[in-house]
Amino acid sequence: MLPYRIEITIDDNGTFLITCPALPEVTTYSKTREDAYDHAKEAIEEALAARKANNEPIPESDTDV
Repeated sequence: MLPYRIEITIDDNGTFLITCPALPEVTTYSKTREDAYDHAKEAIEEALAARKANNEPIPESDTDV
């Protein structure tokens, strides 16, 4: 899987909101910062699979990893 930058912010209800600028359809949340990375990975994998299934473009990585 290509590396994508994620953004983690504290939501108004105390959970962590996770988004991915390169994949706007990726929006998920987590109760802990540690779980946020697992949730982000799963959401990104689902978004990429959906794009592939619909023959939509896959954005290039937006990180320098």
